[in-house]
Amino acid sequence: MAGISIARAAIIFIAIISSGLLTACSGLRIVDSQVAAFSKLDALPAASSWRFERLPSQQNLSDSQATRQFKLETMAAQELAKLGFKPQPETTGAAAKYSVQLSARFQRLDRGPFDPTFDAWYPYHQGWL
Repeated sequence: MAGISIARAAIIFIAIISSGLLTACSGLRIVDSQVAAFSKLDALPAASSWRFERLPSQQNLSDSQATRQFKLETMAAQELAKLGFKPQPETTGAAAKYSVQLSARFQRLDRGPFDPTFDAWYPYHQGWL
């Protein structure tokens, strides 16, 4: 009889450890990032011009992607103007002192399959037993 209770305790212990490890690996992953830059410059150099440059993958964008890229570049241009940077048009032929490359990626993640609201029978769902 004592051997059975030890085996049962071992099985329960292994089940608890396994469920704990599985729960830790299946949690929601959220990455929050914040960027800050610091400079020792007291003032901007006299020729502080900039120009947007696009990667080859950004050259042939669809209309909706081009619209989003334009909005992103517009916001960046406004912030650069606040800091005293001046845009260098491509038509002048002169090289800009700074090159700016921007991209943004948005990814929508659906709810996890074990979320209670994922169940089609949710109002009548009794939970995991």
